[in-house]
Amino acid sequence: MQTFLRRIYAFACLNHCILIYPVYAILFQESGLSSIQVTSLFMLWSAVTVVFEVPTGVLADKYKRRNILVFAQLLKGGCFLCWLASKTYFAFGVGFFLWGISSTLMSGTFESFVYDELKHCGKEESFKNVVSRIRASSFIGITIAVLLGGIIAEYGYDSALIPSSIVPFLNILVLFSIPSVAPMCSTGERAYFR
Repeated sequence: MQTFLRRIYAFACLNHCILIYPVYAILFQESGLSSIQVTSLFMLWSAVTVVFEVPTGVLADKYKRRNILVFAQLLKGGCFLCWLASKTYFAFGVGFFLWGISSTLMSGTFESFVYDELKHCGKEESFKNVVSRIRASSFIGITIAVLLGGIIAEYGYDSALIPSSIVPFLNILVLFSIPSVAPMCSTGERAYFR
């Protein structure tokens, strides 16, 4: 159980340790995008998240949750690879679309994945404590990204984008190091379509 928890906390930390976080709005502007274009990118990201939240939740009830989380990390890595390949409005839009889908796939699925393992081990009563530690691990990842992202971006945005592109793939390795258990609970979205 302790190995599982360490890996889950590492996953949560890495998931938010994206060095481009503190500077991507500046990257957009310095790539020649207008304020309206930057705003429209954030609107696209939000719209994708809202539109796909429930449909992607259904996937977590139908397929192995670890596989959904792996796919989410692939999409997130794809976002930053798009931005690395081309710094155009279109590439940023495609990236945000991928990142939005990734976020919806992660939403609910990750906590359900954790709950399934805890229930499998008879430790479901510790779920709230584990989720609190997951949030703390996420905060540590964000803090590292904010502290280092701006400094590293001083050497060029690609210096922040390259590690940002690699981190989701490292997270896939973390996920594959965790044994997958059968789902014990529903994310609740399946009932939405009835």
